[in-house]
Amino acid sequence: MLLVFIIVLTRLIIRNAVAAKTKENQLKLANQQQLIQASITAQEKERGRLAADIHDGLISKLNGLKLQAEIQYADTAVGIVEGLDRCIMTARRISHDLSPPLIEHSSMEDVIEEVIEPYRSSLAITTRIGMLKNIDYSSEKKIQVMRIMEEVTMNVHKHANASELYVRWRGNPTHSLLYVKDDGDGFAMDESKTGLGLQNLESRTQFLNGLIKIHSTLNHGTSILLCFPNN
Repeated sequence: MLLVFIIVLTRLIIRNAVAAKTKENQLKLANQQQLIQASITAQEKERGRLAADIHDGLISKLNGLKLQAEIQYADTAVGIVEGLDRCIMTARRISHDLSPPLIEHSSMEDVIEEVIEPYRSSLAITTRIGMLKNIDYSSEKKIQVMRIMEEVTMNVHKHANASELYVRWRGNPTHSLLYVKDDGDGFAMDESKTGLGLQNLESRTQFLNGLIKIHSTLNHGTSILLCFPNN
């Protein structure tokens, strides 16, 4: 009976220790998730503040200078006015990139298409977008998917030496899936695990409570699969 008591007690101690360790790990994971979400939310708020400053401050001042040049110098200020127009367009583009206007009224398909549209002149892009249900994504989720697409397409454009890009988006009542594949140079996975771009992708995926898998082989391109719940 003493032996049985010792065995039962030992099992109970081990079980309690395992349960305590599991709870500790869950708390650490939850805390890490909260920190990531708070960090990304703060980044987007700062982007919004900068976009507002550019739109309300810089662009309005540039428009004032343009109007002043047109009034004071008339036809002799053509070059100045054209230069100011280019500055205004650049400032508007930067403001738009920092904080896309009306994103809450855009569909996820429109968000993806807007990101990849500027690259169609340099890449042969094939898209397949299939929605099994009209899903109402939150603005936060659309922003995270947009940032992920921006990171991926920019890397393909700058580093992959790719000629083709395949983008597939699929949504059903419970989950959404994004698949992106290029035919570029690829990279060694073990050499890129600590890259800032990969860390950004993983952080934004965690914000979505999703999973991301990246596969790349030298000279055989790169594929990225993102899946996250809709709720």
